Amino acid sequence: MPKQACLRNAKSSPIDANYVGIENSYNTFVCCTDACNAEMILVGAGTGAAYFRSKRKSDHISNTCIKNSISFDDSKYNEAKFDLLFAFESMLGKNHSIKPINRGGKGTKQENVGGNKNLRIHTLPLLYAMCLSRGKSSNYNGILINDLLADNENFAKYSKGIDGYKLVETSKYHKVQDEFAFLMNYPAENRGINSWVKIIFDSEKIFWNQYNKLKNSNHIEPIIIAGEWEIVPSNTAFHSQCIIHKESQIYYAEEQ
Repeated sequence: MPKQACLRNAKSSPIDANYVGIENSYNTFVCCTDACNAEMILVGAGTGAAYFRSKRKSDHISNTCIKNSISFDDSKYNEAKFDLLFAFESMLGKNHSIKPINRGGKGTKQENVGGNKNLRIHTLPLLYAMCLSRGKSSNYNGILINDLLADNENFAKYSKGIDGYKLVETSKYHKVQDEFAFLMNYPAENRGINSWVKIIFDSEKIFWNQYNKLKNSNHIEPIIIAGEWEIVPSNTAFHSQCIIHKESQIYYAEEQ
């Protein structure tokens, strides 16, 4: 649910859905992404829950358009309770090896930060949304976002390989012949870039479930993969791979 759109003749000045004046309510709004003229419709005008939605999602030109609609409500989650290992063990279906680590400052009681704010992030959609809300140079409970999310923005850092627990923003490429596996575009928008990663399924059932989803995906909708990645040296088809144990490791980012 994008909160902002632009007037067709004023692309440089985004307008917040909650503050669309009567003088603009009947104008044509378009996506705020540069060079994208996908028409946007104002929903819930005059209310605190107002937002924009696409008239036709297929008119968007890039995954940036889709990502603009993803929001994260920081007030609902306790940053001090976030633990990277716990989150990835949850997404990968592993037994938890440790309790969540409290990285709060010494002498600070962290259990009731923000009153009722006792939830911790440990699912892929929420972790991805949090990363987008922070930016690569920011931290979340001591974890640098640049070390957690691999996408177009920091491709130079991961162009030779991805290892460890990471969220990787991809788009569909093709099935690997005679394997329950896919090669995925990385970065998601990789036109002119020869860079791919491989995801290998340890369950035939999950593979075919995802195959049916992937075949209907388009290249402007990012597919985020949470995995324990490893670099594959001297491989011309792909430079990194991970194993998919659960469907909770795959998130199809769509306009919300």
